[in-house]
Amino acid sequence: MAKTPPPPDTRKNVLLLPYDRRYWGGPNHFQIPAHGRVYKFGEAKCRFRKAWQDTPPERILEGRYLYGGPLKVHFGHMLVDTIVRLYAFDPAIHRGVVFPKVEGFAVQDWVRQIIGLFGIDKQQLFILDRPTQIEELDFARPASGLGEGPKPWYLSYLRRKAKDWALPRHKVPEGGFPKDIFLGRTHILHKGSLMGESWIEEALNNSGFASVTPEKYGIRQQMAMLRNARRVVFTEGSSVYPIELLNSSSASFYMIPRRQNGANLFRPHIEPRGPFHQLGDDMSLRRLPNFKGKITADSASVISRPETIHEAMVRLGLVPDTPFDAEVFEAAVQADVSAHTRGDAKRVEALLEQINR
Repeated sequence: MAKTPPPPDTRKNVLLLPYDRRYWGGPNHFQIPAHGRVYKFGEAKCRFRKAWQDTPPERILEGRYLYGGPLKVHFGHMLVDTIVRLYAFDPAIHRGVVFPKVEGFAVQDWVRQIIGLFGIDKQQLFILDRPTQIEELDFARPASGLGEGPKPWYLSYLRRKAKDWALPRHKVPEGGFPKDIFLGRTHILHKGSLMGESWIEEALNNSGFASVTPEKYGIRQQMAMLRNARRVVFTEGSSVYPIELLNSSSASFYMIPRRQNGANLFRPHIEPRGPFHQLGDDMSLRRLPNFKGKITADSASVISRPETIHEAMVRLGLVPDTPFDAEVFEAAVQADVSAHTRGDAKRVEALLEQINR
């Protein structure tokens, strides 16, 4: 089993365009290795029209650079798609890292913090929003892939980096981080979650779990929490993805699903670092259309067999062995629907109608 990454592929005079939201654009596909494209579950989802090869560059970057991939400013995508080539950055040979900008996304401070972990400062960060030609461009093989998990040699790399990424002592709260953590979405129910999650959160809180809002912490603190915790329960979503920066964790992880087969997306990323468990019967889940009639990340999810979540939490020792109260769960669903719709009476009525069908 290889413990070192394969060498990058170098290409000369590569034309690179910014991406639109569909991942049309990026580096000229006719010039680059296949692994330089954007993949999801092993299938390329980016496109580059042959006619675009003749696009005159508005900028030329001389020297040698590392290709960073599409810069979609979304926490989960940053950690699963964007950083997976940065292990290959070498300031001795690279003038910087180039990222094609994705339409509609603005770079924020937390983006620079994550990229900075790999020794890349703001002078070495090139976010390309216009046609650009790069004299020499290195394409490193992605160290991880969405739904595929990390390469073994990447875990070795992360093990070596762990000391560099150690959390400064003064940033640890007094008494340290909690050992039993719940990473939920009850504070952002309007952005989509499992209706009834507030019941799960209360049951876990009563059992000693601390609800953590990860957005309140820097990336190093989030990494430290996930590395040092004993148990982490999380609602399916991006909150657990700082684990992509860890080679291992002392925690066991428990996922509350929001869609059918969601474990197929998260298990490959978590199991190389720590035990993974799914809570509940995901086949009894339905993800409902949002207010624009589409099934997206902000959709509400409902489960017809909520008792399976309770049974799993009891079996795995997360909560005491008490009877499941369907009426209490239903009351939590009603409260979550109101929070999801932000109290809009018409939307509450429409969503409840969908749930009861």
